[in-house]
Amino acid sequence: MSAKFSLRPVTIDDAPALASIRADLAREVGLTEEDGERSMRHMLQLPGVHPGVDSMAAIIAGEIVGFNVFRYADEARLWGGVTAPFRRRGVGTALMAWGIGRARTVRDLDKVYAGTSSLRTDAHALYRRSGFVHARTFNAMVHTNPGSIPTPTWPPGTSWRNDLGNQAVAVATDVHNRGFVGHWDYRPMTEEAMGQTLN
Repeated sequence: MSAKFSLRPVTIDDAPALASIRADLAREVGLTEEDGERSMRHMLQLPGVHPGVDSMAAIIAGEIVGFNVFRYADEARLWGGVTAPFRRRGVGTALMAWGIGRARTVRDLDKVYAGTSSLRTDAHALYRRSGFVHARTFNAMVHTNPGSIPTPTWPPGTSWRNDLGNQAVAVATDVHNRGFVGHWDYRPMTEEAMGQTLN
């Protein structure tokens, strides 16, 4: 069943609505979305996302019912979703077509990634219809009772500091570049990129 909807570029002011959609999608697969609006604002301003160009919202009766964001930094990715009541109405197909069309405008781009929970078979079907093929599986882990974790015991002389100031970016960059080698999506970072990520 198709529905009348329109597409328009996302603005930073749409972050609350997009965060709400993202939280609904997370709940559907048993997860929770922490700090949703702040996190969404951050994601809409990441390097490789250009406001008004790289994100699209689907609107029905003045309400955002879905969105798709194209990000091109070290690799190209599409991410977003459609609220459950508005699925199977052509909204996801239109948003995916927009995202793939946006990816085609990037010179020499040979692939674009998209992903979802292994539980979202409806999204898998949409991805396949849109030309995506399975590339890899990523397991997200969650601890549902962190209060049960014992307080860590540190060796004598170990101290924690949060007063590193500008050094924090250099330390975080070093930890990332040495600590995540071999991770399924590892990409080295510059201090500039790390600074943007931390802010």
